Amino acid sequence: MSSSSSSAIFSGTSRFSSDFASVIQRAVSIASLPLTQLQQQKATMTDRDTGLSSLDGKVGALQSALSSLETSFGDSAMQASLSDNTVLTPTLSSGAVEASYGIKITDVGSATTFIASGLPATSDPSTGSYTTSSSLTITAGSGNPITLTPANHSLQALVDEINKKAGTSVRATAVNIGSTSSPNYQLSLQSVKLGSIDIKLADGATTIQNSVGQRGTPVIYSVNGSADINSDSKTVTIAPGVTAELGKVTSGTVTLSITESTSRFKNAIYNLVSAFNSVVTEVDKSRGDKTAVLSGDSILGAVNDALRRMVNSSNASGSIKSLTDFGLGFNKEGQLTFDATAFDNATSNNLNALQTFMGSSTGTGWLKSAADAMNSLEDTNSGALKSSLKINKESMDRQDALISDQQDRIDTLQKNLQQQMSAADAAIAVLEQQVSYFTNMFQAMNTNASSYSK
Repeated sequence: MSSSSSSAIFSGTSRFSSDFASVIQRAVSIASLPLTQLQQQKATMTDRDTGLSSLDGKVGALQSALSSLETSFGDSAMQASLSDNTVLTPTLSSGAVEASYGIKITDVGSATTFIASGLPATSDPSTGSYTTSSSLTITAGSGNPITLTPANHSLQALVDEINKKAGTSVRATAVNIGSTSSPNYQLSLQSVKLGSIDIKLADGATTIQNSVGQRGTPVIYSVNGSADINSDSKTVTIAPGVTAELGKVTSGTVTLSITESTSRFKNAIYNLVSAFNSVVTEVDKSRGDKTAVLSGDSILGAVNDALRRMVNSSNASGSIKSLTDFGLGFNKEGQLTFDATAFDNATSNNLNALQTFMGSSTGTGWLKSAADAMNSLEDTNSGALKSSLKINKESMDRQDALISDQQDRIDTLQKNLQQQMSAADAAIAVLEQQVSYFTNMFQAMNTNASSYSK
């Protein structure tokens, strides 16, 4: 209904104006009854949307915890340890298996680095004519010459062009080989790869290149007593899924051990338990309070059913057949619990059985059943919870349209009544003025007649 009352926006001049205002007010109030009902229905829908969104957030967090659990074992469960952490940095990826590697580093390698000689001194790398030729090429190792076309003849333009055109094989910088007060900037070139790589800069007439002594050296290392291995990078592949950044020469052999750890899986289990219990608490809150916005809502049954299917999955073929076999259970309040000691006892030297039971969300095993249970709620197209949110939102939108239409009808009714009552009030006011005129006239005539009779 309009925020202003009828009496506030209608004022007449006749003595019936307040009656007209009351007529408008009553008519608008009666017409507003359906609007009030629509608004109450919208408020109920809004409350339900809030409750569904809160529940959806908890279920979504549980689904995320489930995904994190899946990535916490297998390849991700592998961890590396070193007998000397200062000599190399290992990185593990898919394909790494439990193993031990003896690594000896003879040379960590170096890049070919030199300052181009024979070019003019420049105190400002961004100005001047450091080069005069427009036909420049640069070559690294056995690669083909790369044509350079700097924007101008300054040193900085040459540096930018080399890094742009040959940056995968050569790095260029402008370095000051003079003093701070009398700078002398020159071109410094360095090979991207490590090893004995010659770099040549030619302008068609002159070729500038590094000396033999400025050549780099390759990385030299060995694995498990192998012959020396040469590499043009400090990052080397030790085995499938195992790479290492070599940092310094070793005095002997360093042991790199790859073992499977359950620490990430246990942390993921704790997170899963917490997320699961948050959903249970949210559902119980709505089921135990008749005033709760989702009290009696069918979605609570759907969520409970999904949780039940999630925890009751079993595997008849492995030594670990259910969640309880590795420490998961329920307390008297129906909350999920995790016994880390029971987990350690169940999985000691038995990680394969755990992985068999868990399976994957896209294959078989507990993760598949759990993922299906969550998808029954969270799938964008068919999930019960997502569908409830969508249907409720569509209902809210339709309700907004009905409220808007009803408000328009009330506004139109009020406007028409105001026009009609204003016209009636104005007509009555004219009549009242005429009555007043004639009454006054007759009174004057009577007064005059009385005075003549005396």
